[in-house]
Amino acid sequence: MNCPIIGFKRNKGVLNLGGRTMMIPHNMLALSYLASNRFMEGGDAREDGRVYLFGQPVAKWFTNISINDIGDSLRVWFPKIDNLRELERVWYLTEANKLNYLSGPYKKAFDDIMEVRHAHVKVNHKYEGDGPPWWLYDCSKLGVSFKWCDEEPKHPVNLDVGTKYYESNKRFRQLSARANKALAIFNMALKIKVSKIEPDTEEQMMRVSINGRPYWFKSVGEGIEDRRLVWEKIEVSPTTPMKSVRIM
Repeated sequence: MNCPIIGFKRNKGVLNLGGRTMMIPHNMLALSYLASNRFMEGGDAREDGRVYLFGQPVAKWFTNISINDIGDSLRVWFPKIDNLRELERVWYLTEANKLNYLSGPYKKAFDDIMEVRHAHVKVNHKYEGDGPPWWLYDCSKLGVSFKWCDEEPKHPVNLDVGTKYYESNKRFRQLSARANKALAIFNMALKIKVSKIEPDTEEQMMRVSINGRPYWFKSVGEGIEDRRLVWEKIEVSPTTPMKSVRIM
């Protein structure tokens, strides 16, 4: 496939692929668009999330959002990242559910297995190999570890405790995955909104309030020859003077 080329025309990106062209949003990278969508010659991918041909919507277009550091991504229909307040609310609730489960059922299951030190469990998830679906948990000061059993135990040790911990750990991982996805989508939407606010100077601080909860940013320089200021999200609330903005 020929290397895609991006040009600009009337606040639109012109994606040129081997002499064939289509329009995409001006702030969208060519490879990012092609990673999630098929090329449609003469198409116009608009910010309502649809591709138009001859003025008529013919398909939806999507964007990929990275959800972790190992390359996993989430394919999201673009208009879904427009409602910032709803996305923040969803992330806040999923994060709260995760933390409540961690401090409640998961902690109880963890304390129980740490008390007995050893426990068997018959796992119910898919796995590679032809060995028996049995683990033996082993607890130490470092936490809980497990090893595969070479054969099905005739007299499982603390099976109820092991099963409870296994199911609690699996549930916590599910809740964590949901919270991570919700946070990734919210961060993408927040980045798009904040990018429309021009910093006044470098090292400027800004607080964005969404649903009554604050999020902090600092302006930093980006680029070498064509240097520009962009907002960078920070986790620690600054004490220096800031520009306060509320996004409704």
